[in-house]
Amino acid sequence: MQKPIQYLDDIQHPHDPDAYWVFLFHGFGADASDLKSLSEVLTPQNKKINWIFPNGVFSVPIAPMMSGRAWWPLTLSQLPTDWSLYTPPELSQILPAIWKMIDSFKIPWNKVILGGFSQGAMLATEVYLSAPEMPAGLISLSGALIRKNEWSAKLAQRQKEATTSGKTLKAFFSHGENDPVLPSSGTQKLIQMFKAHGFQCDFASFRGGHEIPMPAVTKAHSYLNAIT
Repeated sequence: MQKPIQYLDDIQHPHDPDAYWVFLFHGFGADASDLKSLSEVLTPQNKKINWIFPNGVFSVPIAPMMSGRAWWPLTLSQLPTDWSLYTPPELSQILPAIWKMIDSFKIPWNKVILGGFSQGAMLATEVYLSAPEMPAGLISLSGALIRKNEWSAKLAQRQKEATTSGKTLKAFFSHGENDPVLPSSGTQKLIQMFKAHGFQCDFASFRGGHEIPMPAVTKAHSYLNAIT
């Protein structure tokens, strides 16, 4: 991938070494502006957090004469019922561009929190598990378990790192019980895998679909408050 990833930002503490940085990846067909308003409701009081909202690298059709952005192309009429062994073919192209973007801020990984919605949640989980050092946290909003074998191995490495350093592993997940796009069972499987590797998992389950309602926002806010 040749072009750098573009992004929107809400940087309130650009040079403060105590500030945390949240990189929040949007879902399929949205764009960098889709989740930007979350910075207003997720930032805990008196906490120093900078927000980055990357823009998907692929243009995808979402309606007649309309397009959105995505992290990899999908055919919406042919989504898998079980995502656990799915690997996006474009992932090997996307990750180097994301590393370059994050590295450009010159911040330590223990100040980085990865998050995202739907397809963006899958990508955030991959970035969290593949990072050269352990990030501070993970926020998965209506995501799914993909790359089961690869993620299991990467989780084992994160668990080993935490055991060596004495750190507590914490992650946040949310999912609607009636999600017609990504079944909530995908997040349930993901949570089970994380717990099996020593993670403390906060989970917001809600009676809804493919969305980020207030119950998820409230619990995500509490999670950020606890880890920052």
